[in-house]
Amino acid sequence: NEQEPFWAASLKLYPNPTAAVMFIELPVVCDRLVVTDGLGRMLMERNPSASSFELSLTQLPAGSYYLRLHSSTGIVVRMINKQ
Repeated sequence: NEQEPFWAASLKLYPNPTAAVMFIELPVVCDRLVVTDGLGRMLMERNPSASSFELSLTQLPAGSYYLRLHSSTGIVVRMINKQ
């Protein structure tokens, strides 16, 4: 099991759960984000190249998903919930 990168504790995802848009803030630049379902199927991929941005979940049905945030220093995975 890999250790999370140093910035994982400073990661902010809100609101969670959300009905539409989630705001993401981290202390490093996010090069890539991936949203997957519980079976690991990729549902969304973005390349924000920013440290704060919005993620629209309007096209996803209500449920729980995994958000993978990639930076040059590592990957963090968090569960997100769409209402």
